[in-house]
Formats: sequence, C-alpha cells, structure tokens
Amino acid sequence: MLAIAYRDENAGAKFNLGGRGKGTIQAQRLAWILARGPIPATQQVLHICPNRWCMNARHMKLGTALERGAEAIRLGRTAFGERHHKSRLTARAVRQIRDCLAARPRPSLRTVAARFGVTPKHVSDIWKFRLWTHVGGPVIPFDDVRAKRRHRRPRAPRPPCPESLVTTIRTLRGGLFSATEVATLLNVGRSTVSRVWAQTTPDQHATGAIITQRSQCGTRGAARANGTAI
Repeated sequence: MLAIAYRDENAGAKFNLGGRGKGTIQAQRLAWILARGPIPATQQVLHICPNRWCMNARHMKLGTALERGAEAIRLGRTAFGERHHKSRLTARAVRQIRDCLAARPRPSLRTVAARFGVTPKHVSDIWKFRLWTHVGGPVIPFDDVRAKRRHRRPRAPRPPCPESLVTTIRTLRGGLFSATEVATLLNVGRSTVSRVWAQTTPDQHATGAIITQRSQCGTRGAARANGTAI
C-alpha cells in the first residue's frame, strides 16, 4: 500500500485536511489512525521497513522522538558528519586530530587548528567528544591539551593600609587633587585611592569636605596675602 498524495522530501508523504488553511497530516500517521486507532500525545509513528513511502500499518510502530531519531540515524536518513553540506572534515581527519592531541610532546590547539583549517574551539570540541561523537579515537583527560605555560611565582600578600593613611585619603576626596595626584603624593596605587573613596560613607565624606574647605580657605588667604589670584 503506497500513499497517493503530494510528497515532502523532508517529512514524507502528506494529506490535506479538507482544503486550504486546515493544515496537513503525515500519511503514516493517518494510516496508523485508520488501522489501529489514536496516537498518544507522547508517541510518534516509526517506520520499520526501509521504504519511507510505505503506508502499511504493519510496517510501523509507535515510539518516542528519541527512538525515532536513533532509527533515522540507523537507516542513514540524516545528514551528519561527512554527509553534512558544511562539513570541512572527514572521519579520517577527526581521528588524526585526536591522535595529534594524544601524542607527546602535545601540540597546542592553535597549531592543530591551523593544520586542518578549523578553529581552536572546533578542535577543542572534537577532543572533548562534543562534536563527531560517532567517530572513535583516544580518550585522554583534557587537562593537559593546551601548551604548558610557565607558572607565575605566587606574590606575597600586600599589607593593609594603615588607618591614618586611609583617613588621609578620605580627607582629600573632593578637593583640589585628583585620584592620580593623591596616589603620587601618598605613594600608593591609584586603585587604592579609588577603592577608599568608593567605600567612604556620607559622614566620612562630609568630614573630609569640611577639612578640604578649610585647607582651601587657608590657601586662598595665603594667595591674597601674596597678591596672587587662584
């Protein structure tokens, strides 16, 4: 029994449900419903025979979407690996990539990627079996794939700033000096000055502003006495 309806190369044969705008139904689902009754919501119709246009209900069975995908792979109806139209590698090249990364001394991902014309991320996914999982190869932990770099010597922790220095930095906030000038004046890092200013509470900022205003007044008074303008 073969379906007589228009054919969709991706989904097989289909039937119209009574005219335009009412949708379509796959011929295999319609054949199952007519022969064996309704289809559960969690089940799909799977072909048993290799003839994808066959509508004989005895050549069908119910299964999940995962089982349907596995059946399509088994029958060779999916385009993956070398059969994919955008594939740049072959199964042989994938095995060579895994052999290269398993060798000693081990090349870097960038070197292997340049050799096979792909990106380092693609090589990494092949090594971790995120891609080309159907192609075998050596399975070795990924901890040592990248080229080894010289480890930095651990630095001794910096001592905390004295409270008097922190108070001085807070006092100079909002004054005539920038963070860079304060850092140069007090011989500390600019990030230290910015961090202290960012952590300053409103009360501390008000106290620092009063002290800064007093220092500015004293500076203006000395300037007037010397006959210079600020």
